[in-house]
Amino acid sequence: MSLVGTGITMAFGGLVALRNASVEVHPGTVHALIGPNGAGKTTLINCLSGFLHPATGTVVINDLDLTSTTAHDRVSKGVGRSFQTPRADPDASVFAAVLVGLYAQSPARFLRTIFRTPAHRRETARNKTAVLQLLNRFGLAELATAPVGQLPLWQLRLLEVARSMALAPQYLLLDEPAAGLDQEEQRVLRNAIRDLRDADVGLLLVEHDFEFVRSLADEITVLDRGEVLARGTAEEIERNPDVVDAYLGVADDQ
Repeated sequence: MSLVGTGITMAFGGLVALRNASVEVHPGTVHALIGPNGAGKTTLINCLSGFLHPATGTVVINDLDLTSTTAHDRVSKGVGRSFQTPRADPDASVFAAVLVGLYAQSPARFLRTIFRTPAHRRETARNKTAVLQLLNRFGLAELATAPVGQLPLWQLRLLEVARSMALAPQYLLLDEPAAGLDQEEQRVLRNAIRDLRDADVGLLLVEHDFEFVRSLADEITVLDRGEVLARGTAEEIERNPDVVDAYLGVADDQ
């Protein structure tokens, strides 16, 4: 059981964003994807989630080859994602923003909705319960009726993760969820990610803050200029001279 991207190459015109890149995510683990700006991290997430289709390579989810399928198809197979910039209507309530995620996995039932049949009422009740459970899980329950546009950045990022989880994914791809957060806000997000890992969700975490990554990652893949530079535990990555030169930097000896 795993989400595997193998030999992925992606080019935009003459610019090669990824070259033979590979990554593997298992349920109940956090796999971090790090590297300098422009390394191809978001492009790889877009290829894994179906927003882009690579020129070469494969995307396999639990032994199913989904390389040529759409993002919607991959959601139905258990792949969810967040975005660097949270995407929600600022005028919508926090409750409604998460509820949208549930509708994305439910088939349309026009007549059932129009006539408010018993089945529709049962589904509405189930959805309400599911949304409230997610809001509780991420510490947002007291903000259920608040407009999304009133939330500070750290709560917007938690909301983005909560909405992604409404799809009940087996694998969740998080694109820089800690960007712009202070230490206390990162602590809240870190605990939420650990809870997801403990619930057997496989997480691919793109993040620049190496201390944040080190506190969570079971394995790390380092990208540099579209290619895999190194792979290993946080301790192995820290000691890798190529990674230090390309990304982590060296200590000041003065």
